[in-house]
Amino acid sequence: MKFNNLEDRVSYAKDNAIERDLLISEYTPFIRKTINSVIFDSNKDYLTIGMMAFSDAIDSYQPGKGKFMVFAKVIIKNRVIDELRKADRNQTVELKDYMVTDNDEISLRKLEIDLFKELLENYSISFEGLISSSPKHKRTRESCKAVARLIREKEHLYEYFRKNGNLPVKETMKYIDVSDKIFERFRNYIIALILILDDRFGYLKDFIF
Repeated sequence: MKFNNLEDRVSYAKDNAIERDLLISEYTPFIRKTINSVIFDSNKDYLTIGMMAFSDAIDSYQPGKGKFMVFAKVIIKNRVIDELRKADRNQTVELKDYMVTDNDEISLRKLEIDLFKELLENYSISFEGLISSSPKHKRTRESCKAVARLIREKEHLYEYFRKNGNLPVKETMKYIDVSDKIFERFRNYIIALILILDDRFGYLKDFIF
């Protein structure tokens, strides 16, 4: 099933256990990083707590109230802090009301960029090199975006990309009128765009597309 954004997927996962489990599995690195921002030496117990908090965030998130990832991050951090206080003081501490601060927004953007950099490395692309090799002309950038959207939308094209780690040039050109030079010169940029279209990159997607 396709979703327009992560928030739509979260809404669907509220009543779909399979989709909920998939979300928790896919976002385990995010959960772990959020926990590590609170406690240096996290263990399996805190990861379990973080996963439960992420699941609770799915249940309590209200569409239209901001980005889900910001909301989930605050819920996870508060839950871990609460558990730490219980361990230290052996008493229950009530969580504060959910509020998104500028620091949360900045932190999430940084988290997205860090995850994006990790994915780029799988395709032997450096973040710095990507910036310097991106197309300078708007028309070229729009052509690259069109290619990336097409590959992402066509299941067999995206499956080829995922399995081979490269662009399905010949097959893609059957659906879109672009020069093969676009693929040759801006391979890394197109790959980056395909990755950004993942629903884990809400901020990057809004900025680029």
